[in-house]
Amino acid sequence: LIERVFIEDVEKHGNHVQRPWTITRFDTNNADPDYPVEVDLKNLDSNVTETVQAKYLFSGEGAKSFVREQLKIPIRHKDPISHVWGVMDGVVRTNFPDIKMKCTIHSDHGSIMVIPRENNMVRLYIQIASSTEPDFDPRKTATVQEVQAAAKRIFEPYYCHWDRVEWYSVYPIGQGIAEKYTLDHRVFMGGDVCHTHSPKAGQGMNTAFHDAINAAVDGKPGFLSKIEASDADPAGMKDHCPDSWHVHMDFVRDWVGLEPVLGGVDLRPAVYLARETVPLRIVGSSLSPNARKAVDVLRVAPSLSSMAARDAIKDLDAADRSLVMDRLIAEMRRNPDWSRLRTDFRGAVILADAAPAAATGLARFVRSLPMERLPA
Repeated sequence: LIERVFIEDVEKHGNHVQRPWTITRFDTNNADPDYPVEVDLKNLDSNVTETVQAKYLFSGEGAKSFVREQLKIPIRHKDPISHVWGVMDGVVRTNFPDIKMKCTIHSDHGSIMVIPRENNMVRLYIQIASSTEPDFDPRKTATVQEVQAAAKRIFEPYYCHWDRVEWYSVYPIGQGIAEKYTLDHRVFMGGDVCHTHSPKAGQGMNTAFHDAINAAVDGKPGFLSKIEASDADPAGMKDHCPDSWHVHMDFVRDWVGLEPVLGGVDLRPAVYLARETVPLRIVGSSLSPNARKAVDVLRVAPSLSSMAARDAIKDLDAADRSLVMDRLIAEMRRNPDWSRLRTDFRGAVILADAAPAAATGLARFVRSLPMERLPA
C-alpha cells in the first residue's frame, strides 16, 4: 500500500518506475564530470544489460545489498543472530479461521505472524530456524517449498496451501548497522541496506503514541505541542516525551521538524483508520494435558447432558477452552460428514454452553457451513 502511494506520486511528477531490473556493476569513474557514476542495469525479462551515467546512485535494495557488498562496508550486529525467518506474500487456501485477521500463531514447531494484504493475499512471517536447534546456522537459506513446509507444520492441525506466491525472502533477525552510509558522497545507502532489525521493531514507540492519543482530551496529546515548541531546545525536548521515546530522540528531533504540525490536532481518525491497529490475536496450538484430555472426551460426547464432558472442561481456563474449541472445529472441518449425529459437534455445544468466548468460534464455524450441511 505504501509503495503504491509512492509510485503513484512519482508518476504524477512525470517519472516511471521500470521493472524488473537489477544492478550488476557500478563505478564512480568521473569519466563525465557532470555524471560521474557509471551503472550497469540488467533487465531480468530480456537479459539485456544497459549502461547509464548518473550523478548519484542510491541503494535501497534491502538487507542483502549488492551495492553494500561491492563497497565492502560491513554490518556490525549488536546482538548475536538467534532466529532465521521466511516471509511470503501470496494467496493461501486454509481452514485456519483467522487468516484474514492480523494475528500470531505459536506452536511446538515455531511461530507465524499473519498480515492480511490487498487482492486476497496474505503475508506470512514464518520462523524456520532458531539458535536453540543443535544445527542452527544464522546464514541458513530456504526454498519456497521449504518455507511453505515450515508454515504447514506450524499451522497444524489446520491445513494450508498456496494458489500463488507473489514474493518471498529468507532473512536472519539481528540488530545491526553499517559502519558507513557512503564512501564518496556519490553512492549512498539507505533503509535495510545499512540498518537491520526485527520486523516487529518500533511497536513500543507506536503503542506509546496510540496510548497518548487515547488518554488525551479530544485526541490532542498535549506533549506534541510542547515538543514542537521546543524544537530549538533539543535538550529540553526529551523532558516532554513519553519514557519509551527517550531511546529514539535522534529520530524524534528529525520527525518534529517535518510538516504538518500535529500539536492541537485531533489524531484519533489517523490512528483508528490505520490497518496496523487491527486487534492482535495470539493463537497457541500447544494443548495442555488437561486440554488434550478434554478434546478426547468431548469428541465422543454421548449426549448434551454428559457429566464426563462437563467434568472434563470445568477446570480449564478460558485460553484452554478456546484452544479445545479450535481443535474440535478443525476435526469437524476435516470430516464434513453431517449425514449422521455428530458426537464431536455435541461436545462442542457442551463446551460453548460453558464458555461464551469459545461459543463465538463455534457460531462462526456453523455460519460457514452450506445450508444443506447444517447440523440438525
